[in-house]
Formats: sequence, C-alpha cells, structure tokens
Amino acid sequence: MVRVCYRCKRKVYPSKTETYPFQCFIHDEDLFGIETIEVSEEEYISLLTKRLHCTKEEAQQIDEAYDRYVYDCIERDYHPVKMEKFIKSRALEREARR
Repeated sequence: MVRVCYRCKRKVYPSKTETYPFQCFIHDEDLFGIETIEVSEEEYISLLTKRLHCTKEEAQQIDEAYDRYVYDCIERDYHPVKMEKFIKSRALEREARR
C-alpha cells in the first residue's frame, strides 16, 4: 500500500514536524493521517504513469529513484524538490553527460 494525499493523490512522506506524521510536497504542508488515503501499489503506479505520460516500468523506476532522493534529503535535513523538478534535473544531468 502507498499512502497519498487525499487531495492530489501524490505520495506523502514522513513529516519533520512531530505533531504531523506526513508531509505533502505538492501542497507544501504537513498532514494528519486522516488527510491521507492508502492506495494499492498498482493503483499508485497507474496514477503516476498517467501523470508522467510514461510506461509503468518507467514510472516504477522514477518512483524508486525519487523515494531514495527524498529519504536522503530527510536524513540530511534538506528540503526535497517536487517529483517533476527532480525528473527534469535528472534529464538535464543525463544530457550534460552526452
């Protein structure tokens, strides 16, 4: 199961604020559990596929890479960028390596 913001259906991550368990990067706010819903992994990847206009395999890879990035930011006390900006920065990095 994947926990998402009930408004935007984007994945939520652990909040740095003690009184809130989750944070939504799209709304830039901390959330209580009742402000989130759980969806199946399959449903989440399907939503991501539609949002990013990519295959399910690409969506899965992007989601895994973004999760690693977000948890690294949390550990280092950095504020992560939204997924779309993360994807663009990765594409620019790949282009620069060519």
